[in-house]
Amino acid sequence: MSNPISHLERARLGLRACCRTRYLLPALLLLGAAARVRQYLAVTSYWHDEAYLLLNVFPKSFIALVGPLSHEQAAPPLFLWFLRICYLVAGPTELAMRFPALLASLAALVLLVPLARVVVGRGWLWAVACAAVSSSLLYLTYQVKPYTTDVLVAEIVVLATVCCLDSRVPRKTRRAGRLGLLLAALIGPWLSFPSVFVLGGACLALAGAAVSRRIGPSSAGWKYPCGVATLLVSSCLLVWWVAARHHNTPYQQTFWQAEFVDLSSVGAALGWLAGKCIEAGNYGVQGTGIPMALLAAAGLARCTRQRPWLAIALAAPAMLACCAAALRHYPLGNRLLAFLLPCLWLLAAQGMALVTSYLRPRAGWLAAALPVVVLLPAGIYTARYAVVAKPSVEFRQAFAYLNGRMREGDTLWLTQPEVYQVYFGRRPNVLDAKSSRDNLVEAARRGRVWMVCHPPASQNAQSATARRHIESCGARESDRLEFVHLDVSIFTPPASMLAAD
Repeated sequence: MSNPISHLERARLGLRACCRTRYLLPALLLLGAAARVRQYLAVTSYWHDEAYLLLNVFPKSFIALVGPLSHEQAAPPLFLWFLRICYLVAGPTELAMRFPALLASLAALVLLVPLARVVVGRGWLWAVACAAVSSSLLYLTYQVKPYTTDVLVAEIVVLATVCCLDSRVPRKTRRAGRLGLLLAALIGPWLSFPSVFVLGGACLALAGAAVSRRIGPSSAGWKYPCGVATLLVSSCLLVWWVAARHHNTPYQQTFWQAEFVDLSSVGAALGWLAGKCIEAGNYGVQGTGIPMALLAAAGLARCTRQRPWLAIALAAPAMLACCAAALRHYPLGNRLLAFLLPCLWLLAAQGMALVTSYLRPRAGWLAAALPVVVLLPAGIYTARYAVVAKPSVEFRQAFAYLNGRMREGDTLWLTQPEVYQVYFGRRPNVLDAKSSRDNLVEAARRGRVWMVCHPPASQNAQSATARRHIESCGARESDRLEFVHLDVSIFTPPASMLAAD
């Protein structure tokens, strides 16, 4: 009669063998890349946040893109220049304008392989798996936004820092890392605003390493850390003066109110900080907020014991960002957390390695299964969207439907007129929530009014107000169509008004 324990042992050994096979890394990279490319090639419609940014990119020159932006947008100048180049070369299509985000996302996925190898050591593959199955990074890949660039620049800075300070790195690679960090300090703030926090962490790591080696203040060993810091401060001040200060508007302060540190009390500030740790974990890999935060804390403790300078490089960006959030200069939440994901994955992978090494002699099966179980739901989600296109707001489809059926004298009322403007430019028969009541009522008396609502009309206070104005003159809804996350209503004036015309 077979022993049931032997079955568990064989399963554990089989799972460990699978994790060590040379096919696992290509499989993870293929999964992550396939999901990204699949969603990119689905060519989903622009949505309003993308439209706001594109209404700056399309009409403005390269010089104008460095200054203030319309529609309350904020984006680094070099990223806007890349978008402008894509627009001039390939036109205003979704594939062209989302190409920089796709390219940065794929590059970040691949670059994490050497970065995780040198930072994490044993268990490095788990960090790559986190990036491959991250639904947040997948979503940001097909958006006309700079967040995947933030991730890529953060990885470049951390890798350059490790190359500078890790004694195991060859001298030639160390020189390349020192040059790369100087270039990142010069260019990084212009390509990614939150890169200043990662670069600040790199400067603190360089200083910490110099202190640990007991280098005197007047020693030549301080020249390089001081040079990087000077270059970073100069670049930051310049990008703040010409671009970033124009983006810190009262609207931005109000919109991101919840993402600034709550300084009403010590308890509130600590609660905000704890919530952000869990939010960052969830943003790194969906559904793993608390486990990911705990693993990152364990990884930070391990890293502090083994390589204190590396712990500074990985933890300081979050600390500096929290300080900026306390000063209301950087809202730390949601997609603005993206630049912290590489540091989170690297720390959590070290934490996972620590936990599994503790469990291995005590519960080998659990040690082998735990890394898989934590990421399994996110892996299933990613595998699904490597095949199926993720639903999106169907603005483009709805507008195409309308343009094929609208007649002369019809009026279009939109909750998001900027998206329509990106596709078709400004048109006189388009109204929105900012239009006067008299204009809307007159349009409803003169002919049909097509109302396009996002969110759907039942969830939108603006469309409810517009509906009341239209119905006040006797017009009635004659039909309603539903698109993905979008409602299209058709209002027809009374027959008496049409007869009078």
